[in-house]
Amino acid sequence: MTLKNKLGIFILFLGSSQVSSAQDSIPSKKISDSDRLKVLENVISALPKISGLVNLRYQYSTETANYSSGRNGFDVRRVYLNFRGNVTKELSYRVQLDFATSPKVLDAYVEWKPLRYIGLQAGQFKTAYTLENPYSPDNLETADNSQVISKLITDYSNNGRDIGLALNGSFFQRKGYNLIEYKIGLLNGNNINTTDNNKTKDVYGILLVNPLKSLTFDASYYKGQYGAETAKYDRNRTSFGARYNDGKLLVRAEYIAGEIGTTQANLKDAKGYYLSTAYYITDKLQPVLKYDFYQNDKTVSNTAITNYVVGINYWITPKTRLQANYTRKDNRDPSNADSSYLVAQLLLTF
Repeated sequence: MTLKNKLGIFILFLGSSQVSSAQDSIPSKKISDSDRLKVLENVISALPKISGLVNLRYQYSTETANYSSGRNGFDVRRVYLNFRGNVTKELSYRVQLDFATSPKVLDAYVEWKPLRYIGLQAGQFKTAYTLENPYSPDNLETADNSQVISKLITDYSNNGRDIGLALNGSFFQRKGYNLIEYKIGLLNGNNINTTDNNKTKDVYGILLVNPLKSLTFDASYYKGQYGAETAKYDRNRTSFGARYNDGKLLVRAEYIAGEIGTTQANLKDAKGYYLSTAYYITDKLQPVLKYDFYQNDKTVSNTAITNYVVGINYWITPKTRLQANYTRKDNRDPSNADSSYLVAQLLLTF
């Protein structure tokens, strides 16, 4: 029996007791079964919806000292517990925690959505910048993000998240989708679960155009600064992408370029792009192919790394997936040997 069901039974019992007490105290007024049921339904509907994810992983890499880099053996990668609910029809909330390694808050925000044209999100949340970053681990077709996402989007251990405000909305509604969607955010630009340590705030924006329900084009821009006020440096990035997903065939590609470094003096112009494709052979079996390129400094050719990924997804049940990826890592720098990387993981959602 799930936690939500246990809570529901408890509330049902409590609600029944309260209704019975009220009925006993006012013998002249009978409460019908349908009225009692409505009261209990209203109480239960106010409870948060509870879900979660357990992610167990095995990794092996041929890189030297793979044991010290954490790429040799088993680990509990993620243990998420997610709470969602609605205060009113227009006001919702979400709190998501990760209990793997040390417990931490991933998401904690409220969202007000009075109209489809505009909504306001406030708190800590996953930024909508790029097509891939908003994907959650349980619906990403590969075991890991593309190199350029890891380097230029989640490059300061923020899980692709930040704290701030974001506007979102859509226009020109079609059957089952919107022709245009937008998201604009004002963020601390620092790590998650921390306050900002400089005077500036980061901004991002993404425009998505959906000429078909299955086809999306996007352009994104991010402008900000990272680090302490006395030693902050620029983090400006631009991306373009496209996605086709008809429920059976998925093709997604993005190009992202921007500044990377640790001080303003050593900033480099980095770039990366990927092409990922997946296809459901059956309802349970989905092979995956991915070409993944990243160059840490556009002016230095031997800083480039190309990953060739072959993977398979298999759903044991609709909420339980086995995922395996083999990656061949091609280093342009001759001083770094090419390597192979294998990851297999179980993702169980509830």
